[in-house]
Amino acid sequence: MKKRVVISIILTALAIWGSHNYWLIRKPIDISFNIQGNNIEQVEVQLNKHNSDNFKKCYYQKSEGEIKNNAHLKFSFKKPFAPKRLKLLITLNSAKGGTLYGLNLRDGKRKINDLENFSAQGADLKIENNKLFFKPKQKQFSITYDKNLNVKASVKFDILVLLIITIVTYLVAFKFTSYLADFKINKNKSRIDIVFLAIFFLIMFIPMMRISNEKTSKAENRTLATYKPLFKTNGGLNFNYGKDFDNWFSDRFNFRDKIIYDFKYLQLNLQQKIDTERVLGNKENKWLFYKGENSIINYTNKEFYTQQQLENIASYLTSVNDYCNKHNKKFYLFIAPDKNKIYDEYFPTYILKVKENKNSKTEQLIEYLHKNTTVKVIYPYEALRKAKNKGVLYYKMDTHWNLLGGYVGYIELMKEIKKDFPITALAINKYTIDNRTEYDLHNMLYKNQKYKDETVYKKPYIKNQEAKCSTINNWRKEVQFCTNKNKKYNIYIYRDSFTFAWMPYINETFKNTIYDYNQNRINFNKIKDSDIILLESVERIVPSLTKKKLKGEK
Repeated sequence: MKKRVVISIILTALAIWGSHNYWLIRKPIDISFNIQGNNIEQVEVQLNKHNSDNFKKCYYQKSEGEIKNNAHLKFSFKKPFAPKRLKLLITLNSAKGGTLYGLNLRDGKRKINDLENFSAQGADLKIENNKLFFKPKQKQFSITYDKNLNVKASVKFDILVLLIITIVTYLVAFKFTSYLADFKINKNKSRIDIVFLAIFFLIMFIPMMRISNEKTSKAENRTLATYKPLFKTNGGLNFNYGKDFDNWFSDRFNFRDKIIYDFKYLQLNLQQKIDTERVLGNKENKWLFYKGENSIINYTNKEFYTQQQLENIASYLTSVNDYCNKHNKKFYLFIAPDKNKIYDEYFPTYILKVKENKNSKTEQLIEYLHKNTTVKVIYPYEALRKAKNKGVLYYKMDTHWNLLGGYVGYIELMKEIKKDFPITALAINKYTIDNRTEYDLHNMLYKNQKYKDETVYKKPYIKNQEAKCSTINNWRKEVQFCTNKNKKYNIYIYRDSFTFAWMPYINETFKNTIYDYNQNRINFNKIKDSDIILLESVERIVPSLTKKKLKGEK
């Protein structure tokens, strides 16, 4: 009996250790500080588990968005639990000085005031008025806190969950050891029984060995369930605790992403065709197409614009055009053709293709705008169809055009702008090649390995590249700036994601370029010095212009 109890306690202790993510909640380590300097492009914060440059144990986060002259930055680290070293990596637009002060950890519970323990590589440091002044020798340098951080993430115990796991595990372990004892006495018991039981209980604990802390699922494009304790913060009971716990565990158990991936991989390969709610695919040629509400695929978009929709779009565009004429600016509407229309020959054979371009909603809208407004519209459908023999213009497994397709659109845009401004378009004749593995349509299919062999054009070769830009590697950044002092005219683009492929060309064409990822309104504070106002919209998003209004003008 004593041996059974001891073994049961040992097994229970192992189960408690293996399920610690359920009952032991570690709060992230927050790091915040103020930084001054009008030329700071990006700040990266690094935490290391060791008091040395051990890159395998280094955790880092980078600042996002524009860093203003006097910025308060805050970073949150889930790992490591007890870091030993802190390091800041600062990237500048130019080698000018700045100031760092007010460095706090764990929401201000730990303040780092011993500034003399900081050292820098690539910059000189000076301490004045409890502030750390840095004078860089190069555009990127690091500042390191040389002392051991001696800080740990705070933890919170969920006593109720720990109690449930302890009791259930002990009872199961005791029953299991009792079975083993009976097996030893009763020789008629099959050895297969004990092997089966051992494997069964082992499998039971595998899902609990690691609990995901992610907030969202990239594969499923949704927010994951959060843990809701039995006792609420106000002292009340959570009567839906069982259901909430089940949802939390179902979204976060060990190997969940792998199981989903394998299931979707098997499902996709067993199907005769790829035809989901959002994605249409041709398994023979590996082309995927978006099948949204306003997709150009006929059977998902049979209706044309109503008269009221046409009037609403024309009214909005006319209001922008009138504002630009009033303030000595030129306004252009650029409609990026949908991939489904340019490469409709790759549709599955059972899909009805768009036979003539004039049958589309876009042609209906352009014709209406030409007759009823003075808005200048660029729609490079014909140019893209003709350029298909030069190379692939759109990603096979993405809704967007690649840099070659973007260049064709750019040339058509410049043809129209050149009628009003003496601007020469950038000439490109060489591209580097890259193999992409991440695509937006891929994510809708849970990333099938068989669809990772696409060769695309990655980056144009531009001689004497001169444009200087804020970080533009994330096209969803709300506002992005580029400057080319050798050019004359300024352009403001409020747009969607298709302009990401334009950036290498537009940046080298205009003096000041502003990319505003917001089609809902014009930022009037940003367009004061702009000569050109451009609204870019991919074809299937154009219908949303019926909901737009001109805002911001005083």
